[in-house]
Amino acid sequence: MTESARFNPAALEMLQRAGGDELVGQMADLMESYGPGRLDAARSAAAAGDAPGVAFAAHSLKSSAAQLGGAALYEAALTAERAATAVAAGDGQRDALPPLVQIMCDEYTLFFAWLSAQRKPAASVTTAHESPAWP
Repeated sequence: MTESARFNPAALEMLQRAGGDELVGQMADLMESYGPGRLDAARSAAAAGDAPGVAFAAHSLKSSAAQLGGAALYEAALTAERAATAVAAGDGQRDALPPLVQIMCDEYTLFFAWLSAQRKPAASVTTAHESPAWP
């Protein structure tokens, strides 16, 4: 997948225009703080065959990824959520969940590497209460 398909800088820019650097920083920090726990929960749920657990974890990452420009992470979370919902309804295969969760985890890692690179260097030294600038 190309970087232009994996990430959506326009979404990040729109969020920045709507709420400024502080909002973008807060949202990124929030997702970075809860994301690893959601991914761990998704992995555990997939290993245990807990389709609703996978669906919940994937759903919680989906909208934040889209708002912050993580197009491929959004798609991976959407795919995992849909597959888990189908399994819960008796229409899917439980063994499909672990690979889908792994794709979601991989995309999360790539997304945060990209997101970190999007921060603009600050014009001056920031204090502990200021967020780095965003595009």
